[in-house]
This record gives sequence, C-alpha cells and structure tokens, in this order.
Amino acid sequence: MKRSRLLVVCGLLGLGICSVVALFSAIAGKPSLPVSAISTAIIPASAGAGLGMSRLTPTLPPARSASTPAPLSPTHRAASTAVPIAQPTASLTPTPDLPVLTQARLSRVIDGDTIDVVIGGQTLRVRLIGMDTPETNGAPICYGQEATAYTQQLIDAAGDKLWLEKDVSETDRYGRLLRYVWLTPSSGSAVGKMLDEMLVSGGYAQVSTFPPDVKYADRFVEAERAAKATRRGLWGACERFGAPLPAPTAVAAQPTVVRRPSSVVGDGDLPYDSSGPDRDCSDFATHAEAQRFFIAAGGPAKDPHRLDGDHDGIACESLP
Repeated sequence: MKRSRLLVVCGLLGLGICSVVALFSAIAGKPSLPVSAISTAIIPASAGAGLGMSRLTPTLPPARSASTPAPLSPTHRAASTAVPIAQPTASLTPTPDLPVLTQARLSRVIDGDTIDVVIGGQTLRVRLIGMDTPETNGAPICYGQEATAYTQQLIDAAGDKLWLEKDVSETDRYGRLLRYVWLTPSSGSAVGKMLDEMLVSGGYAQVSTFPPDVKYADRFVEAERAAKATRRGLWGACERFGAPLPAPTAVAAQPTVVRRPSSVVGDGDLPYDSSGPDRDCSDFATHAEAQRFFIAAGGPAKDPHRLDGDHDGIACESLP
C-alpha cells in the first residue's frame, strides 16, 4: 500500500521527490523502483482523486513564436558561423577582348614597313611590328620599291586614317614607335584589316618577330606560308628575300656620227674614190680612214660598200 501511494505521489509531483524517496529507501535497506521506471509510470487521473489529491498540471515552457529561433546545439552553432559558400552561376560565353587602339593620320610613307603619322598634332615615326619589307636605302633590293608602293596604296585606299595597337614594347632602339597598324579596326563580329598582315599575305614582306612583341606571330606565319605556296609577290619575283637587284646591262653609248658635206670630205681626202669600185675594210689602214670613206659614200644612211656590218653608224670597227 505504501509503495502504491509512492508511485502515485511520484507520478503527480515529478521525478525530483522520487529521487529523494529512492535515496531514503536505499538507506533503510528497502528496494525501490528505479528512478527511470518511476518517472515513466502512467498514473490514471482517478488515482489521485481517490487519495484526496488534485492532479497537478505541469508547467510547460512558453511556446516559441515562428519568429523566435530555436536554440542551437554546439554543432549547429558552429555550422551557423561558417562563411557561406557561393553557389556557381551559369558561365557566359566570353567576348574576345578588343585591342586598345590609338587613332592616327598618315603623314608619309618612308618604306614598306615604316611610316610617319600624326597623333594629337605631333608627327611620330612608326615601325610596323612582326614583319620586314625589303630595304630601299642603299643598294637596291628586290621588291623594295614594290613594297613601299603597296603600303602607300593600301593606306590611300583607307583614307589615310589609321589605328595603332601597342603590343608590349613602346619603342625600338631607334626611338620609333612599335605598333600594329590597322586600316580598319575590328568591331563586333567584323574582323579588321591589319596593314602588317596584309603586307605579309601579299608577298611584300617576310615574318620577323622579336619577343616580347609576338601577339600576332601565328597569324603572320600562316600568311607567309600561304604567300610562299602560291609564289605571291617577292616569293615569285626574287631569288630570295633581301636579294639585290641585278645590275642593269650596260648599253654602249652610240657615238653621234656627223655627216660632213661632200665639200668637206672630198676625193682628195680619201685614198679611194667613194663612187668607184667596191671597197672592203681591208682596203683601209685605220678606222678613221675607213670612216671618212664610209661617210663620203653616203653613210650611215647608205652603205654601198657594206663597211658598217652591225648598222651602228661606225665603219670598220675592227681597225685600229
């Protein structure tokens, strides 16, 4: 009976008092129910009423509103302080970077790969990057004049307006600006026209790159390969790049033969009568003597004695 009442009391009053009862029972040597069994016992409501006790309503913690966060465990607390990781976004199709260009106006063409331009009222000399045209200074080089003329032609067609692109280096050792020269810049999907590349493609220049200025080296190499394969420009006209022009064949100056009047060249000045029998070069001792006879006989318009074999107005050239 006492034990039953203990169970009822424990069920109504909670675990704390049962722990105290269990302690006294242990001291008294009387076995008692385990605390866990006592705290989980289900007591009918009528049991308390039969003992003259009112059922105690347990006091619950206040309900949390939806806006009040629940307390976090240590694990969750650590996770909540971690830096959030950005979620990957869909990659966009990259747009090719357009080069930074400086607009200029042509002043004059120096040679195939060198020009003077005007920028902001100042005249500057520009050396085209990545290629080399035959020289025009000093000894004449095969296709040098043609390359200069082609550069002038292309720039004239563009209206003398140019766009300059820097690679890495600013100037060369001569103080010339190192630039790619665009006749028309690229815009959107439209590909611009680069003077450097057009000279190589047309066979007016060879590839000549110097690091670190090698941005378009691959394009220039491909353009030169195509020009050589089809023997365009200098690749078909010259023995090799930089070959000197052959020296012009010397043409002997033709002497001016002045026909003297017959009154000047008379028969008395000649060893033979100019209207007499046929004469050969062997009939004369010197070229001068034969020449006087030749003129007296009507040369160089007429040569009845056939003394001017090559018809150059000079008789018996083999004589001293």
